[in-house]
Amino acid sequence: RTIVATGGGAPCYGDNMDRFMALGTTVYLKMSPLALRDRLLHVRVVRPKIVGMGPEELLEYVTTLLSEREKYYSRARIIIDCDDVPSRAIIARLKYLVR
Repeated sequence: RTIVATGGGAPCYGDNMDRFMALGTTVYLKMSPLALRDRLLHVRVVRPKIVGMGPEELLEYVTTLLSEREKYYSRARIIIDCDDVPSRAIIARLKYLVR
């Protein structure tokens, strides 16, 4: 009955995704590169890898990273499309899944 947010790259290293899947229910909060870019524009000053990136450069970075990681993320047991979905609705869905 616990949610662990691993961070974007964690499932992509070694056998982490296999371990996550063996330990519990995995959930992929799926977003398009454009939606991710729009969210990251607001926090880039506190994220070292993207600090100083302009909108187009950030979109290219996110698109590349997501294409590399998608093969891991898509193995999740549950995939929730989060584009254009308010955060409160995503939180409500996660709470429902944990019960």
